[in-house]
Amino acid sequence: MHRPNALLEQPRYLVVVVCDEDSAPESDNLAAQLALPLWLLGCESDIVLGDIAQVIVNINMRSAASVEALKRLLSGLPLTVLRRFIVDNGTATYASRVQANSLGATHHVSPSYSRWA
Repeated sequence: MHRPNALLEQPRYLVVVVCDEDSAPESDNLAAQLALPLWLLGCESDIVLGDIAQVIVNINMRSAASVEALKRLLSGLPLTVLRRFIVDNGTATYASRVQANSLGATHHVSPSYSRWA
C-alpha cells in the first residue's frame, strides 16, 4: 500500500500573525520574537492562504475597515485553520470576545505586551 509523504501534506506556514496598521508595532514585535511571518491587512502578501494552519489576529476591532479586511482574508481560509484572536483584557473584554467569536475565533489570547517587548 502506497502512503503519501506526510511532509508534503503539511502547511508551509504553521502560524501567521495578521494585523492592521493600528496594531502593527506590537504585532511586528510578536512575529519577530516568535520568528513568524506577518500579514498586514490591506497590503499585498506572498503568503498562500492554503499554506496556513493557524492565524494569530491582532487588529483594532473598532476599525470597520480592519474588520472588513479581516473578514475577506478569513473567508479565504479553510474552516480547519485555527484562529487565535488577541483580545483586549480591559474594560472591553466581553465586547472584544463577542466580536472575535463573530469573526470565527477558535481561541482568545489576552495581550501581555510586556513579554513581547
